[in-house]
Amino acid sequence: MFSSNKPLHRRWFVLLSLIAAIGMITIGLVLWKAVGLSSLSSVADRVADAKPVLSGLRFIFIAVLAISWSQLPAFWGITGHDHGIEPGHWMALRWRVVGWLITVELVLGQNIL
Repeated sequence: MFSSNKPLHRRWFVLLSLIAAIGMITIGLVLWKAVGLSSLSSVADRVADAKPVLSGLRFIFIAVLAISWSQLPAFWGITGHDHGIEPGHWMALRWRVVGWLITVELVLGQNIL
């Protein structure tokens, strides 16, 4: 009834949450320092210049995820987190996940839709 992996899941969740919080604080400090050192218009220009590169990186991430999707069940099996999901079901989810990631990128990242 109770999984013995629950403390392990909690540890991973706390670790990833801590990494995300540290990353957000770091980005916030860098942006705060950038605004303090230069005008807001120059910061906006830098962000506008970086948008195509960052959009390309996000699309590359989505493509790498789609290409390497078949290796993910093996990775989760090695780490002991397979949760009983069959490989056929896992592969059926690939295009749904990639489709949603592209939709979110187009809506939020590109403001297309």
